[in-house]
Amino acid sequence: MRNYIILFICLIIIGLQLSSCRKDVVLYDAEINDSLEIPFILKLNNKICCYDAETNSLRCTIEESEKEDYNPLVEFQTYAAIQFNGQSLANNEINHLGTIKTDTTYNLTVVVNQALKNISLSFTNLPIVQIVSPGKIYNQRKTISKLLIHYPEQDKVSDVHFIGIEHRGATKLSYPKKSYGIELKNPSNVNLNTSRSLLDIPAANQWVLDPMYLDKGRMRNKVSFDIWNSMNDNADVFIESEFIELFMNNQHMGIYTFGNKINDELLNLTDPNGVLYKTANYDGKTTSFGEYKTTPPNKFEWDGWVQKYPDPDNKVNWSLLDTLRQLTVNASDEAFKQAISSLIDMESFIDYYILINFLFADDNTGKNNFLYSLDGEKLTILPWDLDGALGRHWNGDKNTDSKNSIILDNNLFERLISTNANDFKTALKDRWSSLRSNQYSKANLDLILAKNFNELNQSNIIDLENKIWDDDINITTEEVYISYWMGERLTFLDSYFEGL
Repeated sequence: MRNYIILFICLIIIGLQLSSCRKDVVLYDAEINDSLEIPFILKLNNKICCYDAETNSLRCTIEESEKEDYNPLVEFQTYAAIQFNGQSLANNEINHLGTIKTDTTYNLTVVVNQALKNISLSFTNLPIVQIVSPGKIYNQRKTISKLLIHYPEQDKVSDVHFIGIEHRGATKLSYPKKSYGIELKNPSNVNLNTSRSLLDIPAANQWVLDPMYLDKGRMRNKVSFDIWNSMNDNADVFIESEFIELFMNNQHMGIYTFGNKINDELLNLTDPNGVLYKTANYDGKTTSFGEYKTTPPNKFEWDGWVQKYPDPDNKVNWSLLDTLRQLTVNASDEAFKQAISSLIDMESFIDYYILINFLFADDNTGKNNFLYSLDGEKLTILPWDLDGALGRHWNGDKNTDSKNSIILDNNLFERLISTNANDFKTALKDRWSSLRSNQYSKANLDLILAKNFNELNQSNIIDLENKIWDDDINITTEEVYISYWMGERLTFLDSYFEGL
């Protein structure tokens, strides 16, 4: 009998020890539960501080106006006790933490069942996005996961959504820092999609997480779209993105941009005659309108283009692009001049030509663009993937010789200029002159550049980015380089457009 009592007591002790260990596991680098949730270590003003297991650190977002006198509502697990820089924190109460700096690391001491653990805590002015995913993320196969967006603003409630997530891109798949595509799911039925506004960007179903992995400034794609959007203040279509810090479960992934995707929803494509094409890859001279190789097939891919709308499973429609390609490649100068203005939206093509030449986006003459028509009448052009720009190639190498010597074009732009169709050259010169006194003034461009660099500087994210990805980014040096490069490029283009 005595032996049974001793065995019973031992089992109780072992059970208590295992329970204690389980709580430690839940608290640090916790497992994901069936509701796609990770138990939090600390919340400040209802914002979860995200945990990075590799560095044993927490990262929390904070509003700029709170930094001088930070008095957050503090929440943590009931079985824990926490000290902030030696100050004991009161759970579920307002705590005075004093002045907070984003370039400073604070010590957090967490005690659970008499076990003490020190964790570093830092703050960022950027929104924090956490993806809670139960398994591997694939290319072109969406994994059901949960998206949480924690905003720095004290009065802004965190977004929580079920999503489908997958890797995206072609070349980007080979990089260690991945690009992701996100699809918002109906919370009642993940087989159905839904659209929501996120990060103050208009409502959409599909979103893109861009890693900017090869960009030594971690902002070129965003700055380039900011410039593009500024060219048409009253446009219906803006390609918007915001800087965020990304966590995948309990892993800090560094700086990303979170933005919308060019698709039928963004463009409001509903007409059965509407079309959306994307140059998926550079297929020799075909996507730069220099060669007409094959007639359109009855499938969604053709000579380097992909049909995005209508759904090619329901309808394949290459007619408008086919007409444009045949006219550009095969027609006489006179026939081209007579017909081209009925096939393309001249204003959008003029702006596109100016944009890629100012940015020296040499990866965007025969790929990385979209062509669309709302009604099947004229094609409008939109840029995409502008990370190879502003003095660097797509692979991150400096492109110093481009600033004052090279013009980018393709066969379509060459014919528009050589034939002067629809008085294209005059319209191009006038548009450049108008932009140079406004959106393309050096002062305005420097403001756009400074706004983006300031966001990165205030968060101190680049120091962490360098550690996470073993990089050597210096955004102060990069901002000086880009600003100088832009000035040189503007001077060169002034001379070029004047000489047309």
